[in-house]
Amino acid sequence: MAGPPMPEDYATMSLQHAVDDTVVLLKKIGPSVVLVHSIGGMVGWKLCETVPDQVVAIIGVAPVPPANMPKDSFPAAFGDRTKLQVEWHGWCRAVPAGG
Repeated sequence: MAGPPMPEDYATMSLQHAVDDTVVLLKKIGPSVVLVHSIGGMVGWKLCETVPDQVVAIIGVAPVPPANMPKDSFPAAFGDRTKLQVEWHGWCRAVPAGG
C-alpha cells in the first residue's frame, strides 16, 4: 500500500517551502491559472510576486488577502462583510460568463 500523497515534512512545512515547490511545478508545466483557497491564498499571492510570468490568473475561493494590502482597501478581510457582499454581487453581474 502506498503512503499518503504528501511529503513526510508536510505537517511542519513552511509557507516558503510550499511556494518554492509550486514555483518548480509552474516552471515545469508553464504559465497556469492558480486556484487557491483560504490560507492557500498566501501561496498564490507570493507566486505572483516570485514568478509573475508563470501565473496567468489566480482564482481565489475565500482567500486571505495579500500581506501588503492596505487595511482599508479590503473591508471583508477585517470584519465588514456587508460591504464586500454588495461589491462582490456587483462584480459578478459585471463579468460576463465565459470571459
